[in-house]
Amino acid sequence: MEELSRNIQFGPVQVSLPSDNLDVLEDCNALLNDIHALRKEMREKGYLFIRGFHDREEVLAARSAILTYIEKCGEKLSKEHSLEEGVLREGCGVGCVHFMEGHNEISHSNAVLSVMEGKRAMNFFQQYFDTEVVTFDYKWLR
Repeated sequence: MEELSRNIQFGPVQVSLPSDNLDVLEDCNALLNDIHALRKEMREKGYLFIRGFHDREEVLAARSAILTYIEKCGEKLSKEHSLEEGVLREGCGVGCVHFMEGHNEISHSNAVLSVMEGKRAMNFFQQYFDTEVVTFDYKWLR
């Protein structure tokens, strides 16, 4: 498959893709049943990109809960787009949605926690680290 090159703007900096500075992530789904291969992948690449790791319906439920919460918090979302699109209003930049971290109503909602702390994630990390795993109580929703 031929790789197409393009330039991507990151703030004031333009970076070529692919390049030494930016490249396409390679998924490791073929390694999911081999925990030793996953650990090796992490050592060599510094990341694990797992396509479809989370249950789609759980992710969509968490997304819906987050967008509904943002809408409830006031003038954050664009009125020119549907709630499902999740587009912030013009001018809503850094700091506009500051309430999306910590320990609060949305960060610890059942819908969000089912993705972040659900059986699928916890079982995976328990196998990966070969020990009991815990999460931070402070959550960062990005």
